[in-house]
Amino acid sequence: MKRPCSIQEYRLTENVLHGNFRDALENYDLIDIIVLNLGKKPTTHKLLNLFASDFYGFENVERKKENFERRLRFGNYL
Repeated sequence: MKRPCSIQEYRLTENVLHGNFRDALENYDLIDIIVLNLGKKPTTHKLLNLFASDFYGFENVERKKENFERRLRFGNYL
Protein backbone atom coordinates (compact mmCIF):
# COMPACT_ATOMS: atom_id res chain seq x y z
CA MET A 1 0.00 0.00 0.00
CA LYS A 2 1.33 3.43 -0.91
CA ARG A 3 1.52 5.92 1.95
CA PRO A 4 -0.69 8.99 1.34
CA CYS A 5 0.49 12.57 1.71
CA SER A 6 -0.74 14.24 4.86
CA ILE A 7 -0.09 17.07 7.31
CA GLN A 8 -0.41 16.60 11.08
CA GLU A 9 -0.09 19.13 13.89
CA TYR A 10 0.98 18.10 17.38
CA ARG A 11 0.87 20.27 20.48
CA LEU A 12 2.65 20.01 23.79
CA THR A 13 0.43 19.70 26.85
CA GLU A 14 1.15 19.38 30.55
CA ASN A 15 0.42 16.09 32.29
CA VAL A 16 1.24 16.16 36.03
CA LEU A 17 2.60 12.72 36.94
CA HIS A 18 3.57 13.46 40.56
CA GLY A 19 2.58 16.26 42.93
CA ASN A 20 0.08 19.02 42.33
CA PHE A 21 2.17 21.83 40.79
CA ARG A 22 0.76 23.20 37.54
CA ASP A 23 3.02 25.33 35.38
CA ALA A 24 1.70 28.42 33.62
CA LEU A 25 0.45 27.65 30.12
CA GLU A 26 2.70 30.31 28.55
CA ASN A 27 5.77 28.40 29.77
CA TYR A 28 5.13 25.42 27.51
CA ASP A 29 2.54 26.26 24.86
CA LEU A 30 5.02 27.84 22.44
CA ILE A 31 5.92 24.54 20.83
CA ASP A 32 3.90 23.28 17.85
CA ILE A 33 5.13 20.44 15.71
CA ILE A 34 4.02 20.15 12.11
CA VAL A 35 4.76 16.88 10.31
CA LEU A 36 4.61 16.67 6.53
CA ASN A 37 4.28 13.09 5.30
CA LEU A 38 5.48 12.94 1.73
CA GLY A 39 3.68 9.84 0.57
CA LYS A 40 4.06 8.05 -2.72
CA LYS A 41 0.49 8.78 -3.83
CA PRO A 42 -0.31 11.93 -5.84
CA THR A 43 -1.99 14.77 -3.95
CA THR A 44 -3.81 17.97 -4.87
CA HIS A 45 -2.09 19.91 -2.05
CA LYS A 46 0.38 22.24 -3.78
CA LEU A 47 2.81 22.64 -0.86
CA LEU A 48 3.05 18.85 -0.37
CA ASN A 49 3.64 18.48 -4.11
CA LEU A 50 6.46 21.02 -3.90
CA PHE A 51 8.21 19.13 -1.12
CA ALA A 52 7.57 15.73 -2.70
CA SER A 53 8.96 16.81 -6.06
CA ASP A 54 12.05 18.33 -4.43
CA PHE A 55 12.86 15.55 -1.98
CA TYR A 56 11.97 12.45 -3.99
CA GLY A 57 13.76 11.59 -7.15
CA PHE A 58 17.28 10.99 -8.31
CA GLU A 59 18.76 14.49 -8.36
CA ASN A 60 21.71 15.15 -6.10
CA VAL A 61 21.19 17.08 -2.87
CA GLU A 62 22.73 20.35 -4.10
CA ARG A 63 20.52 20.35 -7.19
CA LYS A 64 17.40 19.71 -5.06
CA LYS A 65 18.37 22.55 -2.73
CA GLU A 66 18.91 24.98 -5.62
CA ASN A 67 15.54 24.06 -7.17
CA PHE A 68 13.74 24.42 -3.85
CA GLU A 69 15.28 27.84 -3.10
CA ARG A 70 14.57 29.08 -6.62
CA ARG A 71 10.92 28.02 -6.42
CA LEU A 72 10.48 29.70 -3.03
CA ARG A 73 12.10 32.91 -4.28
CA PHE A 74 9.72 33.16 -7.22
CA GLY A 75 6.62 32.19 -5.26
CA ASN A 76 6.05 28.93 -7.12
CA TYR A 77 5.12 27.13 -3.93
CA LEU A 78 1.43 28.02 -3.73
